[in-house]
Amino acid sequence: MRFLKFTIIAAFAAVLTIIACQKDEKFTTDASAKLSFSSDTLRFDTVFTSLGSATRLVKIFNKNNQAVRIAKIYLAGQTAATFNLNIDGVSAKSFTNVEIPANDSLYCFAEVTINPNAPLSISPFVVDEGLIFETNGNKQTVVLEAFGQNANYIPNRWAGGKETVLDAQGGEIVWNDAKPYVIYGALGISNGTLRLAAGTRIHVHGGLARPNDSTLYRDGILYFFNTANLVANGTLDRPVIIESDRLEKEFADVAGQWRGVFLSSGSRGSALTYTTIRNSQVGISADSASSVSLKSCRIYNTASSGLLPQHATVTAENCLFYNNGGNSVQIEFGGSYDFKHCTMASFGQYPALGVNNYRCYAQD
Repeated sequence: MRFLKFTIIAAFAAVLTIIACQKDEKFTTDASAKLSFSSDTLRFDTVFTSLGSATRLVKIFNKNNQAVRIAKIYLAGQTAATFNLNIDGVSAKSFTNVEIPANDSLYCFAEVTINPNAPLSISPFVVDEGLIFETNGNKQTVVLEAFGQNANYIPNRWAGGKETVLDAQGGEIVWNDAKPYVIYGALGISNGTLRLAAGTRIHVHGGLARPNDSTLYRDGILYFFNTANLVANGTLDRPVIIESDRLEKEFADVAGQWRGVFLSSGSRGSALTYTTIRNSQVGISADSASSVSLKSCRIYNTASSGLLPQHATVTAENCLFYNNGGNSVQIEFGGSYDFKHCTMASFGQYPALGVNNYRCYAQD
């Protein structure tokens, strides 16, 4: 026992001796010892006002043979946007006395939230902010650049994972604002028509939702009850677009970001012209006895089928169904279908077109 205690004390003393013998890090104060950066500009794609963006990073290099001490790192404060910073795991608005050893580096992460009170006259608008580094009397700047938009949040930005119903009360709900519409949760339309004007952009916030302990599903749903339908009046120059709310370049081709457009059993009279639906789980699912007409539409980048009608009535003319995770068009349980000059293309393991005239009600 005494030998063990002695060994521990001796080892601890040896560690202290090694630490004491280490040379103190020398910091250069030479004004020529500047920092280097992996990029001089961090660009954020379209960021909806009041919503956070994807995180961007810049790597900060000390290519000198001595350590440097960055006196201050801070934002110039020239915009109303809110940029959040994280440097080497520490989150703050500004930093002082940040040290980088010789020939070493550290990471700076940034994300942005755009001012929701910016006037509509400058939406979309560009936000330029300077991230300042003060080292040995030098000021170096990395530009943070973001494109922001005001948006209509339906029903609101806190409705993720929740169900909301808009009642048209026997008439129409018209979306014709130049600002995009951002949908949260499962949005149902009842008792009338949701009419989308040419150029309308709908961005659906996806993600996984768990309303109770036993249910887990993909969030972001446009659902039309049997008393409702969808009319999208896009044009060649101003199509209607329904897609995810993640507009950064790396999300452009990512399928399954939101659930899809669902026409419930008995929903009649939906008509989409020059409409694009993309990056969803399924493009359009039309349940039994529902009807929809599609003209010059594109449905692509879906995790499952682009068009999934089940004993429905569908007419489609000059439409594209492609790059879908399942069959581009999957017709089930029969129905009535008329496709004219349409392209159904599959580049994966599933056929472009699947057709059957039955429904399985049991697993066996």
